Amino acid sequence: PIEWLAREFPLNDRWCLVHATHISESELESLSGTGVVVCLCPSTEANLGDGLFPLRSWLEYDGRIAIGSDSQITINPFEELRWLEYGQRLDSLSRNVASVNHKHVGRNLFEKALEGGSIACGIGTGQLLIGEHADLLVLDDDSPMLAGHRSDSILDALVFSGIDLPISHVMVGGKWWVADYEHVIGDQVKSDYREVVSHVWSHN
Repeated sequence: PIEWLAREFPLNDRWCLVHATHISESELESLSGTGVVVCLCPSTEANLGDGLFPLRSWLEYDGRIAIGSDSQITINPFEELRWLEYGQRLDSLSRNVASVNHKHVGRNLFEKALEGGSIACGIGTGQLLIGEHADLLVLDDDSPMLAGHRSDSILDALVFSGIDLPISHVMVGGKWWVADYEHVIGDQVKSDYREVVSHVWSHN
């Protein structure tokens, strides 16, 4: 499909290819330099038994990536990044697969996904600049997960050190949606979700 796509359309940074799991080396090479973003959904791809995207080769082409949850089995972006790297390690029998041109694997994965994800969503480049989309996380400095880490390794800790993340506040598009670990409409979302799921199950 990617061979056909590249032949029929002028691929550029307005394209986001989701999964691309079965891509060939020649297809991978044909995408290099086009600016396309490949959106990887590791937990879903694992759940479906779809296989692994050739991440290291794509990063060596300076390819752009984003991550997604797709099936919504998990909506933790750090977990998706961890799955992405660990799947590559199991396949290649090597470590630090995503460390291409970067000594910090977690940081490299996060920064790549931040850039590619922002482009795929059409909200800039993921940088803190005047006029850009304001998305921020505030970390809990007292968390044991962050003990001993400096600014250059904190993202490694968040990707590889646990499921319960020490994120106390979240801003999306300039608005705070999580404050002191609580989502501003969390109770309503939980209630609505339970209602919908109960309704679906009652009609099965």
